[in-house]
Amino acid sequence: MCVCADGNESEIGRCACCRQIEITNDVAFLLPLMVAVMMAKWIGDYITHPLYHSLLELYCIPFLDSEPIVYDDQHVL
Repeated sequence: MCVCADGNESEIGRCACCRQIEITNDVAFLLPLMVAVMMAKWIGDYITHPLYHSLLELYCIPFLDSEPIVYDDQHVL
């Protein structure tokens, strides 16, 4: 049994494939299903603005830099 409890955006495709395989109980559908889900995700990401980014903007939460800025008393590290 496959458990899909992660809420990460990249895990949605894997969860959709996992649920569908559990419903059909046939591993032969795994590859076409994975291809279809990934193509749908890529097209959706290309066409629309990501939901998580929209929610961050809606609630005025600032984006974090990939590298933190560390301040010393005399220098910026």
